[in-house]
Amino acid sequence: VPSSSGVKCGINVGGQIREWEEGKALVLDDSFVHEVWNRTGEPRVLLLFDIWHPDIRKDERRRIEKMFEYAKGQGWIGGNDGGGRET
Repeated sequence: VPSSSGVKCGINVGGQIREWEEGKALVLDDSFVHEVWNRTGEPRVLLLFDIWHPDIRKDERRRIEKMFEYAKGQGWIGGNDGGGRET
């Protein structure tokens, strides 16, 4: 997070900084380098959805899913069980 940013609760996606706005939705492509921060002292709650890009064909999607299944099986990545614990 650039030190010049006065944003107390925000997100940086691909170099674009946005401040969280209560009650507003934010859609981002997490294939870009991204980071979030909360310097407010208040909790921040998120509801996340994974959405496939509409240009990805079904066969490409299956290959991507298999790639992630393999990586998870190797222990390279983990999943989240919704309770904040990595699975």
